[in-house]
Amino acid sequence: MAWQDNSYQALAAATDLLSVIAYNPTAEEAYFFEDCVTRGDGQVLLTFPDYFPTEEVHLWATFEDETSGDCANSEYLGFVEEN
Repeated sequence: MAWQDNSYQALAAATDLLSVIAYNPTAEEAYFFEDCVTRGDGQVLLTFPDYFPTEEVHLWATFEDETSGDCANSEYLGFVEEN
């Protein structure tokens, strides 16, 4: 997944840490990718553990200030279906 580094905006920094929550509604299971990469990295490859069911997964993401721990509002990214 990729994004544009918007660290020039107020309260955003290139060092903010990305976290992503994945949820499978069919299996009623969630997986949390905590502090994956920084905002400045601009991309991440998320690899699910083998035990996590991935036939339909909804994703949300947020950035966290590495110093204060303050988090941005999470954003729903949509869902992916396994082919």
